[in-house]
Amino acid sequence: VPIRSVASLIGQMNAARFAVKFGPLHTKSLEIAKNKALVQNKGDFDAKMVLSDLDKVDIQWWIDTCPGASKSLIMPPIDFTIFTDASLSGYGFNLQGTNQSGGGRWSEAEQLCHINELEIKAVHFALLSLFPGKHNLHVKVFSDSQVAIRCIQKEGSTRSLKCNSVTRNLLLHCEKFNIDLSMAHVPGVQNRDADMCSRVFKNPDTEWSLDENVFHQICSIFQVNPEIDMFAERLNAKCEKYCSWDLDPYATHIDAFSVNWDDYECIYCFPSFSLIQRVMYQFAQTRRTKMLLVVPYWTTQAW
Repeated sequence: VPIRSVASLIGQMNAARFAVKFGPLHTKSLEIAKNKALVQNKGDFDAKMVLSDLDKVDIQWWIDTCPGASKSLIMPPIDFTIFTDASLSGYGFNLQGTNQSGGGRWSEAEQLCHINELEIKAVHFALLSLFPGKHNLHVKVFSDSQVAIRCIQKEGSTRSLKCNSVTRNLLLHCEKFNIDLSMAHVPGVQNRDADMCSRVFKNPDTEWSLDENVFHQICSIFQVNPEIDMFAERLNAKCEKYCSWDLDPYATHIDAFSVNWDDYECIYCFPSFSLIQRVMYQFAQTRRTKMLLVVPYWTTQAW
């Protein structure tokens, strides 16, 4: 399509942003594509450009949304206030007025990301951990990253493709669950709780994990297909569903011992060494569940 047509469409989208909730979120990819096409064609608006699948998805979103679109000029009352932070080691968050705080390490790939991307991802993980499945919220977020605040307020970035990508993931979650975010800056020295959670991790025992290949070999030998990993976290879960010991962005449940194990035909357990006896007692109470329990050799000697 002509670049000029795309630019004209973006102009209409931007004019409607005050009346269409999450409108800018579904405009940024088109703006990035238009800017890239203009650079490649030396500013010639009559040149042609190719729309990506993502561009088409966003255009279709506008077509579907516009007929019934509305956006309140007044934000609803704030339901929760949270503080978030990111370091190159991990992320942290704290829910104001409670003792609910948490965080976790970044993966090796995530540690290579720019700190601005990680600050935005920390906000996303905080929402997932603190308010899993909750709808219709207004959350005020304090962050010590001005770049993260601007990206979220503007619903994306045309300057940084990576920051735009992580912001999009965050706001698509907010759109799905109708979550309003109010962003505010807090100096780093006043963000100590979240900062501490992003650097000091509570329970190192949860980081132990069976090698992925060994896990699949064992499953093959015993011909089992566990449905849920009962003792895991985001970075070492062996099943799509897993229980974490504390707040976790993608955990199905918190605390394996609060779950009815009979709800699953087969479970996988690699517990902290001190929990093995409790795991055996819990399993003894089940009726139909199979359990793949991995116990380190040196622990069996002491047990």
